[in-house]
Amino acid sequence: MARPQFPKNAERLSGLNRRQLLASGAAAATAIATPDAACATAVSIQTPASSGLPATHFSDATARCLTEIARRNETRREAKLPLLSIPKELRRTKAQEGAEAFHRFEAEHSRAVWEQVLQSRREAEGNPNWRPG
Repeated sequence: MARPQFPKNAERLSGLNRRQLLASGAAAATAIATPDAACATAVSIQTPASSGLPATHFSDATARCLTEIARRNETRREAKLPLLSIPKELRRTKAQEGAEAFHRFEAEHSRAVWEQVLQSRREAEGNPNWRPG
């Protein structure tokens, strides 16, 4: 079985396990507290040298998500509510963004796809005016 292809920058993370990456993300969420950090092209979070974790770089979208999670967690901490799980919130946000992107795509292209489906069915029926009924 062939090994999956990863981006070039993933090679430096190959020695990390999932727990280390999630811990790095959690450290990033607590370190990103200013709005200016979310506007950066890539955010670099330095973890303590004793942790053995490398600096982690996040994209704009991930930095914005981590900033939002940190802000919401701070509000929850002040209200003495349980804090949000950073990995779960990142997954939830990614799923929500994916669903929104699909709905935008569907709204833009659904008519053209429907016409293609109808055209193939009309050809199979031999009736250019065939409509589902």
